[in-house]
Amino acid sequence: MSAAYKYRLLYSQGGKPFMSGEDLYFELETTGIPPGGVRWQFSMRYRPTKSSYRDVLLENILAMCKKHKLTPLEIRHPLPQGGRGFVDVIFAKGEDVLKVYEGEITFDFYGSKPELVDRAMPVRKHVALCIQTLPSSSNLGEVLAAVKADARIQETGNVVDVWSLHCPDSDLFKGKVLVLLELATQNGVVPLKARASIPGWFVFNEVAYLVRFPDRPQWCFHCRYDQDGSFHSIHTCPHNPCSSCKKKGHTAVDCATRRAQIAKKKRGDARADASSDEDDDDDDDDDDDDDRTPRATSEARASMERRFAELGIRGDSAEAEELAQDFGVLALSESDIGS
Repeated sequence: MSAAYKYRLLYSQGGKPFMSGEDLYFELETTGIPPGGVRWQFSMRYRPTKSSYRDVLLENILAMCKKHKLTPLEIRHPLPQGGRGFVDVIFAKGEDVLKVYEGEITFDFYGSKPELVDRAMPVRKHVALCIQTLPSSSNLGEVLAAVKADARIQETGNVVDVWSLHCPDSDLFKGKVLVLLELATQNGVVPLKARASIPGWFVFNEVAYLVRFPDRPQWCFHCRYDQDGSFHSIHTCPHNPCSSCKKKGHTAVDCATRRAQIAKKKRGDARADASSDEDDDDDDDDDDDDDRTPRATSEARASMERRFAELGIRGDSAEAEELAQDFGVLALSESDIGS
């Protein structure tokens, strides 16, 4: 998509842009990955609650970082999707993020190589904004002045770079302006308030234009011209009719109809959970899953148990059982584990 544009630099805080306009446009995509993070996908089931998974993963990620001279800050475990597990590693330096992503660096995990999926904005205090649908006849000098003087943007941080997007053939302005924003920090860390203050609307010549950025919350459309009020969603806006019952005088959060609906849903969920618990009581093992792999043959199982003993894992433990079921016999054979 970005190849359809020509990028023109309107402003750079340091004289030279921090990144190209095309790269900045790429940073608008919402990945769900924390800023400064890289995400990998496991090729097998991963259980972060189990020491045999979690601790081995930690050790192997640290080994990867030592080998490639990376500085990891934190490991996070996002929710599985489509039966696949993921792990996010947040790095201290943006160069580390790019080094891992562009070099397709990965690590070992029980004989597998987790696949590198995506990354977030490399520098944790940076965020990419795109002001949308400006008129093609806009005076870009005036747009730039309005961006730099915008009260909400000034409250959030500092403008690093500003780019305008044009048609590559006619040079016609396409109505989009990219802004690289450096968020304000406290003790070197971006507080939640700063991220929540990123403006969802930009007012120019008395018209409010949508501002797109990764993980953008749904700013209240009704209050898009309010340059002083704090962020709030349409569900808590005091000026809008209730989104649940459509009446005025209260918000959806305070709506009696909505609260009754939520309470009813909670009761239904509780009954479903109770029924599920009863079903679980009938099972031989609380951790059993329908999609578990078949049990090993006696000969293969003896080989596994011998290898477990060498690794300090008791063969009759729940941990060994889970490893065998999740990874299969071959993944835990002597040839795969290595001597």
